Amino acid sequence: MPENRPCRLLIASSVILALLLCLRLPCAAQQAGPPPLPAESAAARDVAALFPAEETPAAMNLADRLALAGSSDTELTKWKFRALPYLWLATTRTELRVGDRTTSSVLQPDDVLKHLNSAVCVRLEGSRGSWGGFIDIMDLRANDSLSSTRLDANVTMSSSINKYALFYRFGGSPVFDVYAGVDTYSFTTDIALKSNLPGQNLFPGRTVSGTAAWSNVMAGARLKAPLAQKLDFTLAGDVSLSGSRSLHYQAMFDWSFSPSVFAQAGYRGLYFEHLQEGQFHEGVSLKSEMYGPQIGVGVKF
Repeated sequence: MPENRPCRLLIASSVILALLLCLRLPCAAQQAGPPPLPAESAAARDVAALFPAEETPAAMNLADRLALAGSSDTELTKWKFRALPYLWLATTRTELRVGDRTTSSVLQPDDVLKHLNSAVCVRLEGSRGSWGGFIDIMDLRANDSLSSTRLDANVTMSSSINKYALFYRFGGSPVFDVYAGVDTYSFTTDIALKSNLPGQNLFPGRTVSGTAAWSNVMAGARLKAPLAQKLDFTLAGDVSLSGSRSLHYQAMFDWSFSPSVFAQAGYRGLYFEHLQEGQFHEGVSLKSEMYGPQIGVGVKF
């Protein structure tokens, strides 16, 4: 039946072509990789940025990609904390004016350390996403004794300089923060007097005390830039907006020993000026400048 040969050839060619298409479909499905996430999904955009289409592991299925995107979102929204006890080896220059009388002094770090009774110097910081806050506490207590043939005096000095602030963070690397908050200052001096004259006690248990305390509203900025894989540099400064005048600045290097332990070293400075009006227009003016290196070891969690 020669007239049916073209029909048989056409049917045989169709069957062979269909078989070839069936064999190629599984291969094409394997090369296509996992199905893409919907374009409108935020998780899909995050994963697409992490794993471009040509680099996406073929074994990563839809559930794996969603889990990865969820962990990225959690990392951005969880709380992060830093605690840094530190030692500030500051030189302190002070000028005190009462009425028309002025006195000044310079204290070196070793002068303070010799008479230091106790110290609490710590910086605590917490952040979540773009918002955060920090507290910087510096409380010192020192003691000294003065003696003469007629009088003994025991002097106890306490100082507290604290900073409380909230910040907003811009960018990822480098990091730029703007912050605002309150600075508090408190200085107390207690002088216990005792007479050395034979048979006389002119000051039985007499103690003279004086306290100066105030607070300022302040605002500032902070820039943190990575210099190496484990090394960061931070530059920060703030000024007072109300109350007494003040300027605070610091430049610090952070070295990360591990994800949870780091060391910090750098330079820090503080200047403040406080004027308190007294009776008979004899005001009291206190100017102080503190500057020097700072070191510390802290934890992150």
